[in-house]
Amino acid sequence: MDRPVVVVSNRGPITFEDSPSGERRHRRGVGGLVTALSGALRERGGLWIASAISDADRAVAAENDTIEAEIGGTALAVRLVAVDLDVYRAYYDEFSNRVLWFAHHYLWDPPRTPTFGEADADAWEAYADVNRRFAEATAQTAPEGGVALIQDYHLALVPSILRKMRPDLSIGHFWHIPFAQPDYVGLLPDPWARGIIEGLLGADVIGFQTERWVQNFLACVRATEGRRARDRTIKVGDRRVRANVYPIGVDPDHLTEIAAEPAVKLQRDDLKRWLGDRRLVLRVDRTELSKNILRGLQAFELVLERRPELRGAIVHLALLQPSRRSVPEYREYIERCTREAERINARFGPEAVRLEITDNFPRSLAAFTLYEVLVVNPVFDGMNLVAREGPCLNRKGGVLVLSRNAGAAVELAPAALIVNPVDIDRTARAISDALDMPEAERQERARKLRRLARGRPPARWLDAQLRPLRPDSPGSQPALRASRSRSATYSLGDPTVTSARARRSGGPSGLATATRTPTSSPAIASNAGRSPTSSPATSAPLSRSASMILRIASPLSPPPAGRTSRMRRPGTTRRPSRSAAARTIGPATRSTASGSGARRKWTASARPFRSSTAPSAGARPCSSRAAARSTASRAPSASGATWSAPSRHSSIP
Repeated sequence: MDRPVVVVSNRGPITFEDSPSGERRHRRGVGGLVTALSGALRERGGLWIASAISDADRAVAAENDTIEAEIGGTALAVRLVAVDLDVYRAYYDEFSNRVLWFAHHYLWDPPRTPTFGEADADAWEAYADVNRRFAEATAQTAPEGGVALIQDYHLALVPSILRKMRPDLSIGHFWHIPFAQPDYVGLLPDPWARGIIEGLLGADVIGFQTERWVQNFLACVRATEGRRARDRTIKVGDRRVRANVYPIGVDPDHLTEIAAEPAVKLQRDDLKRWLGDRRLVLRVDRTELSKNILRGLQAFELVLERRPELRGAIVHLALLQPSRRSVPEYREYIERCTREAERINARFGPEAVRLEITDNFPRSLAAFTLYEVLVVNPVFDGMNLVAREGPCLNRKGGVLVLSRNAGAAVELAPAALIVNPVDIDRTARAISDALDMPEAERQERARKLRRLARGRPPARWLDAQLRPLRPDSPGSQPALRASRSRSATYSLGDPTVTSARARRSGGPSGLATATRTPTSSPAIASNAGRSPTSSPATSAPLSRSASMILRIASPLSPPPAGRTSRMRRPGTTRRPSRSAAARTIGPATRSTASGSGARRKWTASARPFRSSTAPSAGARPCSSRAAARSTASRAPSASGATWSAPSRHSSIP
């Protein structure tokens, strides 16, 4: 029997919100990671540990230890990890996104940014603290001998912390985004760079989307003093850690099923009326710097400039999901994209370009069926599932214009038009060539794309990661450990709940009595000996309880009326600078929170991380949050540790 799986990620499969009337509602979690993992777990079930992000999430986390959700017919226990809002913002906005995301997508401008100071050191502390809390939550709830799958750059420290707490667990970590070269990772202060590498090496298996990102990671491991990597294997003490490639694909049958739903048909009809006889050049993205939206708009403008006959005959629709609006760089970027679209429309017509900045998953699926050209031009991207989903749904012989720096290009290049994402002239020519392509060639490319785009569907993708984590003779599946045993039920689309506290007392206070029937879920059981529950025969309004069961019909389905859904994706970049100069950065020891809301010490290793990128002499560190928040320089290390990158192991970004 398969061992029980615990998925650990920043975002979870469900999120809560309070309506103006005070009613608590929930909907499917947003983001590509959630969608992919929800699909992968559809046939398996298990436990999912995620952040309590909204105020309502935090309230639910305080009231409930676990939430037993049903997603697409799969029983799944969810535990929300709640931290102080300021700590979460420092962990997520400041360090995960403004440091790690920027570093691994080459988004910095090294002559100007980054400059690190006290505020960034505080963000690192918050990052370490939140990672510790996730490790503690996993250690408390993971079944004996189970498998923990840690997800993405937000939780890079969890594997090593969890390894010390629960040596009985098999630990995998999947890094969904690109992994930068040592030269660029070396721009991080030494304790951070080394901390990330050492944190990941706590896993048994580390997964990446492409061989390119694996080789960059191994180069960074080799740049860490005392580490050797050979044939994707790193020796860590008496363990051997394996770095593998697990490119995620899509489930075309499931996508086609969802695209046939009424909400998608409604959006398709609306888009057809708007298009008329014009040809559609489409992009579907998050409002993310790495997605390269601005250069895509400029490339489309070049097409109209060079080919007057196409003006009024083609239109560029950009369906953009709002992303990280609390980060100033993202707000500034989308404002600039909006101004650029307005400028192009002023020049070539009021609807040459149409930007829709909203969460509308059915509309995105509808647009996939109608495009003649799909532009996917991230500067860098771990995979980019838009490049796979679009061809799976399109039946108009649509042509894919794809960045060579998207992970998807590894498999889709034979059937796509590959471009340098920063070369708007070549991108414009690719769009023009796609529009002029003979019908026979278009259809042949489209057929080949549909075959290649499938890749490894989510369920197989998950199984591939679990395979090297299985023991030679796996035992029977143990019961899920729980620190508390209270439970309740909750249905999507019907915000009602049955409280276990009410059942024990014979009925809820001031609410109608609810009943429930047993359900089978071999991966989920409480220490109190109670079985997981299924849909209640009768439901009561949402009450304060310790656990709840949710029903979510499909992880990819559009939400019920009045609720929102959201798409996915990651990707942007700057080429790293290279220098032979050496840099000295030593260890750092700082205080972080301990206890439920207190501070605990986090100590970085004194051994150096080596890179060939050198800082400018005498540079004064300051906060990367905003220029106005510059702070005094931190004292240099007395260790005198230096680093120099082994360039022969680096792969070209």
